[in-house]
Amino acid sequence: MGRLRRRVQAQLRQALRGMSGGSARRDDALVVMSAAAGSLGDQAMLQSVADNLQLMELRYVRQVLMPNWGEFAVNGPMLPSLRFSVEEVEAKSARVVTAVRDAGAVLAVGADIIDGYYGLHPVRYQIGMLRIAAEQGRPAILLGHSISEQPHPEAVQMIASLPPSVAVYVRDPISHARFERFMGRTATLVADVAFLVQPDRTSGDSRQAAQWIAARRAAGDLVLCLNVSGLNAEKQSAGLGVQEYWSAFVKGFLSLHPHTSFLFLSHDNRSNSSDALMQREVIASLPAAVRQRVYAVDTPETAAIAKSISGMTDMVFAGRMHLAIGALSQAVPTFCIAYVGKYEGLAEHLRIPDFIPEAHVLEQPDTLAAWLAAKVPDLQQRRKALQDRLPAVKAMSKMNYASVSQRSGAASGAAG
Repeated sequence: MGRLRRRVQAQLRQALRGMSGGSARRDDALVVMSAAAGSLGDQAMLQSVADNLQLMELRYVRQVLMPNWGEFAVNGPMLPSLRFSVEEVEAKSARVVTAVRDAGAVLAVGADIIDGYYGLHPVRYQIGMLRIAAEQGRPAILLGHSISEQPHPEAVQMIASLPPSVAVYVRDPISHARFERFMGRTATLVADVAFLVQPDRTSGDSRQAAQWIAARRAAGDLVLCLNVSGLNAEKQSAGLGVQEYWSAFVKGFLSLHPHTSFLFLSHDNRSNSSDALMQREVIASLPAAVRQRVYAVDTPETAAIAKSISGMTDMVFAGRMHLAIGALSQAVPTFCIAYVGKYEGLAEHLRIPDFIPEAHVLEQPDTLAAWLAAKVPDLQQRRKALQDRLPAVKAMSKMNYASVSQRSGAASGAAG
């Protein structure tokens, strides 16, 4: 009901805009998404835009989606989504050009797709929208993104040929060095926009998790947040299978740190990469006595909810980068299993040298459990180090939005 009410309110605002004499108000951020709804990582980046509209002197968010993509939930002022095909964007159809011309800014969520790692279709979509924005004189921003060790040559060519007026941001130092090496042009080093997402502590999931965490702490337990990635868990299970590997990991960790409870937290519910499905299977494989120390959150609706839950735990071990960012941004000691090069750059930003277990550590669940359990005595020092580092990282995250307000200010000055 709440989402329906927000949609109706947005449509009323849209109608009122259309009655304003035909002149574009240019107060909305068109956010060109990188995937369909289901990934809370993508939703986190969109939510960050909604949470920081004031930094860009804009008022509304508007999602730009491919025709068959589901819409993301957003907590904030949102106008009805726009749906264009790649072909429409590349043909610069009148419908696309008009939407861009009337927008306050166009922001592309480059994420980890912009270098062609997952194919060229979303790259063509995002680059095409940024080109149109530049041609129409609108602020065009490629938000902080990653570049892998081997970007697709065609993606490299598309990014390198973006108009100079497009503001290009890269979200970690390693990707930044790769970007300038491969693209042959400069970019601004920032931090991921998701560092700025505000945690949502009002949801039922958050309140129920808080009660369970409080009870486990009262029983004297450390609360470890675990995220088993549905995208890569099978590949990372060292041939043992997901259930056997992670069941052995949990039992191995308990053998080293008996006063531990485990909160399993999903960050992706897409059918082909569901964290929820993976964690259900793992939990079902645990002995009954161990399951008494386990709590699961399968389908948090937004990254802000997941962030609030991870922030209440003592320690996080994640297979999803944006779940890790949500915890790290609250100074929760966090460690990750990496599957592409973006994790090393995040570790460098936060100055965590042991953020990622080495390949030989992952080969056996008992070895991985011992690697992680060895961090427990240092959790307070690690939390303090994160608290000291986070102001600088969050300031770099805000830089993603700087060029829009600068352009707006320049335009206002020229008009005066």
